[in-house]
Amino acid sequence: MKLKLTPLYLLSFICLSFFIMELHEWLHTIVVALVGREWGPRGFDHWDFPEHVSVSAGQRGLATLAGPLINIIIISLGFSKMANRESLTDQSIGCSLVLAAMPMGLLQAAVTGGGDITLGLKMLFAYFDVRHHHLMASLGLAIALLVCIPPLVRIFMIMPSWQARYVFFPIFVFSPVFVHRLIVHDFLNGLMVKYRVDESLAYFCVAIWTVALLAGWLFTRRKLGSLLVDQELPL
Repeated sequence: MKLKLTPLYLLSFICLSFFIMELHEWLHTIVVALVGREWGPRGFDHWDFPEHVSVSAGQRGLATLAGPLINIIIISLGFSKMANRESLTDQSIGCSLVLAAMPMGLLQAAVTGGGDITLGLKMLFAYFDVRHHHLMASLGLAIALLVCIPPLVRIFMIMPSWQARYVFFPIFVFSPVFVHRLIVHDFLNGLMVKYRVDESLAYFCVAIWTVALLAGWLFTRRKLGSLLVDQELPL
C-alpha cells in the first residue's frame, strides 16, 4: 500500500474542506433565522443575530453549537469508513473526510477554552457555568478530544510509510486551518470590508462561494477514494 497524492486529489480535498466550513457557518445562520425569525448578518466565516432581535443566552448557545455539529458528523462518518480494512477506497475516503473537517481546529479552540463547542455550552448552560466556572470548558474539551483524537490516531496508524506519517499527516492536520484562515477570513472577508458589502449582497457572495465549492468537490469527488492504493508490483 502507498499514498497517492495527485493535483485533482488536492483540489477535491480543498473544495471539500472549505465546503464543510461553509456548511458550518450556514448551520449557525439557519438556527439564527429559526430562533430570531429573521436572517442575521453574514460573512464568509462569521454570523450573528440581528441587532434588534432579543434572544436569550440559551438561544444564542443553540446557534453557536449548530455549526460544529456538521464537523462532528463528518469526522464520525470518516472514522466509521476507516474501519473497513478490506477496502482501501473506504479508508481513503475516511481519511479525507476526517482531515477535511479540520479536527485540529476543534481541538485548538477547545484546548484554549474557546471555540463554538465550549462557548455554546457555556451559553446554553449558563446557570451551571456561573457556579462551576471550569465545568463547561472541561466538557467542551472532553467532547473535542473524544470526537477528534480516535480518528486522528486511526489515520496515523493506517498511513503506509514513515513519509506518510511524518510528512503528509502533520501537513494535512494543521495546514487546512491555516489556509482557510488566510483565504476566507483574511482575504474574502477583507474584500467585504474593503468594498463595504451590504447584508443582502453578502448573502449572495457567500451563496455563490458555497455553490462553487460544492461544484468543485462534486466534479473531483472520486479522487478522494484514491488516496491509498495497492503498492505496484515490479515487472
